[in-house]
Amino acid sequence: MACYYFSPCSFSVQIMLLLAMLSSIPLSCATPFIILHGLGMQCNDEASTFYQTSLSMLAGIKGPCVEIGGGAYDSWSIPIEQQVETVCAKIRGMPELQQGYNLVGLSQGNIIGRGVIELCDNVPQVKNFISVGGPNAGVASVPACSNEAWCDGVGSVSGMGVYSDYVQAHLAPSGYTKLPN
Repeated sequence: MACYYFSPCSFSVQIMLLLAMLSSIPLSCATPFIILHGLGMQCNDEASTFYQTSLSMLAGIKGPCVEIGGGAYDSWSIPIEQQVETVCAKIRGMPELQQGYNLVGLSQGNIIGRGVIELCDNVPQVKNFISVGGPNAGVASVPACSNEAWCDGVGSVSGMGVYSDYVQAHLAPSGYTKLPN
């Protein structure tokens, strides 16, 4: 059986890695955490719910998934900078995070998490940043997706020039695409 990125098989491996990382963090009391979902995901999908439930159980404290926009489509269509600003505003409004929190980024959620750490003003400090399967060094092409019609549309838009103003404003992965010369 092959292990795909968000298959149940890879979830087990990823949870074991997260457990190993979390067990190395000294905790005198539970530190709240948030989860930032990935590209084409939303907080109520299987992968995000799995991480939220598992980590809440292991940490002994509920950790919310912070929704970016109105669902999976918005993770594709809202520019990265705007997604970061949205998350920053939501974090400012979460009193339970005011003493600091751990941030878990899934896939594109890593890019958003990095933006929170580097760009957000007047937000509580991130104590630990855990990156799960993120494109932290960028990507050389727009990531593949599972909906053929949607992928064709994404391919058409990115074909206009990934660095064009239009594509940068309408296709989130263009914000971390690095085309080789």
